[in-house]
Amino acid sequence: MAIHSAIQEIESYLDSLDRNRDIPADAVPNKATRDSAKIVWESFVQKFSESKYEEAYNIYKNNGADFKVHLTHSTPRFVFLSEVLHPLMQEYENPDSLDAKYLDELAFEYYMQVASIQFATEDNPYIPEVHHLTIIDYGRALNKAGRREEALNLTLELKDAVLFLTEDAMEANYAIAAYGAYLFYDSGENEAAIEILAGLKSNILTWWEEDAAEDWAEEYYSYYIKEIDTLINIMGHE
Repeated sequence: MAIHSAIQEIESYLDSLDRNRDIPADAVPNKATRDSAKIVWESFVQKFSESKYEEAYNIYKNNGADFKVHLTHSTPRFVFLSEVLHPLMQEYENPDSLDAKYLDELAFEYYMQVASIQFATEDNPYIPEVHHLTIIDYGRALNKAGRREEALNLTLELKDAVLFLTEDAMEANYAIAAYGAYLFYDSGENEAAIEILAGLKSNILTWWEEDAAEDWAEEYYSYYIKEIDTLINIMGHE
């Protein structure tokens, strides 16, 4: 089960990190709070190991704040949201309220990450390694809730996050195009989604031709062409 793998990934990640990196020192919960949150997390994991998934979900519903304390870093929090909590919500939440509740979860996580960025110093700037993924999921959830303008307003932040994390303008171009395409696709506007991707593909082919003599060009540009073609295929057949 994919959720089990995600939980293992989260625990491994937590074990390998300074768990207070994402938040300012004066906001770190005290030891008693952290110990209590750890017990709740371990109860959740135990229910999973026993295949008692609804009971595990109920633990989260009744103790959500403890999860945020224990999953201190943005990366395990995002993995938990997208790969553990969302599937559980899809299974056990009322479909009529599912999207709104998940949007609330994503919004909280997004603003937690924004706070961690703002607390960084000029000399030591910081963007969580999953911030671009969080922006994409949060923006898509906003869009599905009829808040497209808010979703579109995240585009520049997405670009800046990808550039900071990768220092690769092509990766930023791809992220922006894929994000815009997903916003249209999620709204049933498949042709508009494909048009965005086709526009980037055309530009990439031009850049590839200009750089054709470079040893790295074929591997570099062909990767993005394949990624775009995969998305176009998905969005053009549903």
